[in-house]
Amino acid sequence: MTEELRRETMDALSRFYRLYSEKIMRPMAQAHREEFTKMEFLVMSIISESDSISTSELVLRAQMPKQQVSQVVNELEKNGMVIRTRSNLDRRVVNLSLTEHAREMFKTYADAACEQTVASLVKCGAEIEAEFAKCLTRLNDIIAMFETKK
Repeated sequence: MTEELRRETMDALSRFYRLYSEKIMRPMAQAHREEFTKMEFLVMSIISESDSISTSELVLRAQMPKQQVSQVVNELEKNGMVIRTRSNLDRRVVNLSLTEHAREMFKTYADAACEQTVASLVKCGAEIEAEFAKCLTRLNDIIAMFETKK
């Protein structure tokens, strides 16, 4: 990748993340701000991507200090959103998973974000809707090819 293309990609990604956050995620989070802090929402979103995740993997993926992750997880556990279990393979490893209630709640939030996105697209017209769907499908295909860091 040339330096110019790298910069263009970085700028486009930055703009995408900012716009998505501003237009979709922030309004949704504000609607539910009494329920979760931004950090709790972030941690729950990462945990929700799998059945369970180790605490150390969560720290890496959240890009937060271990102590801060522990505080957030403690609060979520206290509120019945997260369950901690010891790994059967290595008793030193603590795995985290969402409770069924938390999974259902998080799915409701994710569905609401998708619905809000679709509702916004409808206002843009059928041509934009079709173009967005095509671009998003292609983007998902490309991202699926990324290698996962271990």
